[in-house]
Amino acid sequence: MKLNWPLFEFQIGTSISQEIISALSLLFAVYILGHLLAYLGSQIVEKLSDRVLGKISTAILLSAKARPRSRDKAIRTTIVKNLKGIRKDRALFPTLVRVSFHIPYLPVYAFIYFAGIFGYYNTRITPAAVKLAQTKIEKLGLGEIRIATNSKWFKPLEYYVINQCPLAVGRMYNYLIISGLFRTLSIIFMFGTWMQVYYIFHFYEDGHMWIQPFLGTSNNINILSELIITTMAYVFCLFSYIKFQRRYIEEAIFAFIFDRPYQE
Repeated sequence: MKLNWPLFEFQIGTSISQEIISALSLLFAVYILGHLLAYLGSQIVEKLSDRVLGKISTAILLSAKARPRSRDKAIRTTIVKNLKGIRKDRALFPTLVRVSFHIPYLPVYAFIYFAGIFGYYNTRITPAAVKLAQTKIEKLGLGEIRIATNSKWFKPLEYYVINQCPLAVGRMYNYLIISGLFRTLSIIFMFGTWMQVYYIFHFYEDGHMWIQPFLGTSNNINILSELIITTMAYVFCLFSYIKFQRRYIEEAIFAFIFDRPYQE
């Protein structure tokens, strides 16, 4: 976009103070930018993923109880059900706004749906582990909480682990940080994709490419290849975000099951 990056330089009088304040200003600006990207990621990537694919805790239950073929069918059924529920939940307008950011990727999403590429939901949780978790919930006197796809069961389990299993929380936090990183990278690659689309239209309008493709000269093959590479990078980051969110939930479930107070 040919934007000039601001210079964090302040004329204070002493060179040491100037360098310190400049460094602090730069770090503070990067901190704000990071939070802004994280917020955009939560609104554009995470909420749309939860709306269409459903909560990852629900997907874990589907993956744990079904074989790969039946799992794909169950996930497709869940996606269709969630799409039909958008109007019922009066979430049509915000969903359309979020989908508008994903327009370049809609063909990729369609291919993933029909090809059944749901490997990022392959879970280590077994039906026996789900049964053990339900048994512990009942022993804790929380029998009203049912581990099921239509029940809000994960948050109570998560907060129990946070308060009772500090070692597991450290591992969970690592997965949370990594998933957040990939969610932010997804937003960055999404922005890059949109800029490439803009430059492509501009190129075919007047034959001038403002930014040369990193594959070489501006021709149809290189421009298309660059767009495909950026799209693949976005999809990789999106899958990685979902995967590490899944690992976070799996870690919480295992910690809940094998927590020492439960053994005693």
